[in-house]
Amino acid sequence: MNALPNRKPTNLRCFIGLEPSSKSKDELLQLSRQLASTYSKGLNNIRWQREDQLHMTLLFLGELNKQLVGEIAKVADPAFSNLASVNLHFTSLRLIPTPRKPRCLAAAAQPDSGLKEIQALIKRNIEISFQMELDKRRFWPHLTLARLKRFVGKAQLSEISCRCEFRTIHLYQSMLSSTGAQYNPLFSWSLKELS
Repeated sequence: MNALPNRKPTNLRCFIGLEPSSKSKDELLQLSRQLASTYSKGLNNIRWQREDQLHMTLLFLGELNKQLVGEIAKVADPAFSNLASVNLHFTSLRLIPTPRKPRCLAAAAQPDSGLKEIQALIKRNIEISFQMELDKRRFWPHLTLARLKRFVGKAQLSEISCRCEFRTIHLYQSMLSSTGAQYNPLFSWSLKELS
C-alpha cells in the first residue's frame, strides 16, 4: 500500500500540554453535563470532550519526526522537572475561533503570570535549541470542553466558576479518528505539589 503524497508517515503531530488532576477532571465533566443541559437548544451537533481528552495546550509543535520529538523532550526535561503544579480558575466560556463560526466551546481561565512565563520559557528554549519558528499566536489559557459540528442561533454564554489543578505536563501526539481526537502522551513530567 502506497503512502499518501506530501505526507511523511513517520511524522507525529505533537503539542505540549497540561493534564488536569483526576479531581479536576471530575469537576470539568460535571461542568460539561450542566452546560449540555443549559445549551441544548443553542448548540447543536456538539461533541463533549471525554475524560481522556481534557488538557490545556501550552504549545503546538506541528508535524515532527520521531527523532526530533525525542530531542525536544531532552531539552525540555531540566525545565519541566523543576516546575510546580498549576492552579487555574476558569471563569468564562468562549466560542472559538470566532463566535460567528465556532468550532469549539472553551472554558477560559483568569490570567496567570506564572503560567504565561512557563509557556514563554518552553517556546523560547525550543525555538533557540532547534532553530524552529513556532506558533506566533498570543497564548491565552483555555481548555476545550466541546467541539461543534454546527452552530445554531446565538447562545448567551454564562459565567462559570471552576478551579482546576494541573499536576502533569506531557509532550502529546495528537491522532485524529472518526470518534474524535486521541491524545497519546509520549513523554511526561510530574509537577511538584504546592505546599
